Amino acid sequence: MGGGLSPAPLRVGVMTLPHGPFPDLAARWRRIEALGFEGIHLPDHLVYPKLVAYECWTLLGALALTTERVRIGALVSPVTLRHPALLAQHASSADRMSGGRFELGLGAGGARTVGGDEAALGGESWSPAERVERLSESLEICDRLLRGETLAYDGRRYRVRASVPASIRRPRPPLAVAARGPRALALAARYADVWVNQGGRDLGTPDDPHAAALQRTRDERDEFERRCAAIGRDPGTIRRRVLAFHATPDPFTSLDAFDEYVGGFRELGMDEFVFYWPERADGGRDEAGERILERVAAERL
Repeated sequence: MGGGLSPAPLRVGVMTLPHGPFPDLAARWRRIEALGFEGIHLPDHLVYPKLVAYECWTLLGALALTTERVRIGALVSPVTLRHPALLAQHASSADRMSGGRFELGLGAGGARTVGGDEAALGGESWSPAERVERLSESLEICDRLLRGETLAYDGRRYRVRASVPASIRRPRPPLAVAARGPRALALAARYADVWVNQGGRDLGTPDDPHAAALQRTRDERDEFERRCAAIGRDPGTIRRRVLAFHATPDPFTSLDAFDEYVGGFRELGMDEFVFYWPERADGGRDEAGERILERVAAERL
């Protein structure tokens, strides 16, 4: 599967971590936009290792007013943090503040990733099955609210009586759905305008060979396409994004390393990539990595 898809034009975005003086962040966003990258994304968590961070959606509002062209969004908001009706209201607001440049990213949240958020909030830990079930209901609720529906919804996990301001983007802002396992991939096949994966890696496999990460992505792609076929949806109409999580080889050591990393996934039919803004482990500037990012913008976009 997947081999028959023609390579789509390369799309590259940047993920910035939500910390540091706000004027520095605003300047960074403007710089990323000026370099010509397609999107700027923020992670959405309450707790970050070794960082005291700003809240994602407040920053997205500021980002919307700081930039003019670039697409913005959270990559991605886990269902463990917010009620979906509140999330849809956030999304509608961000869409309007950005002039229609917003996309809504949603995911079930990985056990290792969301554990710190759950502990900080003092809540119970949801099982993977429950998180995927909540993702299913959240996607339906957000999809319907953002299309302008006045919603009366009674699900197993959520009840909603709400409406939100109509979005500028029609019929609604794009949905970017993070999915790896079969049940989540079935939801991506049904709802996603963008399927998001982590390049075959998670916190448990950061040091695996690049070939192993590519094979995991190939397996996920094949399952995704099977799920699309099962509901009669053309997988070629859904954009495919790699969030370069624990990217190996490090794509910002050289342009050759960037080409090697991207090329392997392009052969699998992946057409979008989001790279973390280069930073040192202590949060300081990685000037060498920034120079490679600038060369990527100048010579690969």
